[in-house]
Amino acid sequence: MKQTKSLAKLALLAGLATLAQTAHAQAVPTATRQLQLSAFGGATGTYTNFYGGKNGGLTAGADLTFLSVPKVRPSFELRGTYPVDGGHVDSQMNFLLGPKVERQFGRFHPYVDFFIGRGSISYLNGGFPYNGVLYLRTSSTVYSPGLGVDFDLGTHWAVKADFQYQHWNTPAYSIHPKATTFGVVYRFTFNPRHHRSKP
Repeated sequence: MKQTKSLAKLALLAGLATLAQTAHAQAVPTATRQLQLSAFGGATGTYTNFYGGKNGGLTAGADLTFLSVPKVRPSFELRGTYPVDGGHVDSQMNFLLGPKVERQFGRFHPYVDFFIGRGSISYLNGGFPYNGVLYLRTSSTVYSPGLGVDFDLGTHWAVKADFQYQHWNTPAYSIHPKATTFGVVYRFTFNPRHHRSKP
C-alpha cells in the first residue's frame, strides 16, 4: 500500500511539472494542435499475481489531448481490458481512467501514466474460499501506474508497447497484477496546424 501511494505521489508531481512547463511554453512562438483524439487497441498479457494466474486479453481505449506543445503532450486517457482467455486460476477485467504525459523524440513517443478505476475478479476452479465464505467473484478499486511508448508509422497510425503495474484488493490480501499490451494507435485530428507569431 505504501508503494502504491508513493507511485501515486510521483505521478501527481510529474503531471504538475508538465502542466507548469506547458504554461511556460505558451508564452513563446510555437506550432500547436488545439485538440487531438486518438484510439488504440491491442493484445494484453496479464500476470494476475493471484496464485500464479495468467490472463490473455484485449485492451482498448482513447486519449484526449486539449493542448500540445512541441515534444510535450499531457492528455487524459480511458481504457478497458477484457480477458479473452482467463487462464486456470482467476480472470480479471477492468476499466481505468486518468492522466498521461508524453514526450516526443522523432517518431518515438514515450509516456508515463497513472490510472484509477474499477476491476472485477472471477475465481475459477470452484471459487476462492476464505474465512468460511466461498467467493466466486469480487470487485476492487484499481490503481495503475504505468509507462509505454508509441512509434509513428505515419501521420495517423502508430504502434504501441505498454506496461501497467496495478494494485487490487481481494478478500484475503492485496495483489499487484502486471499487464503488458502490444497494439496499434490511430490519431484523429480536428484542427489543422497553425502558427503563432511573436507579439
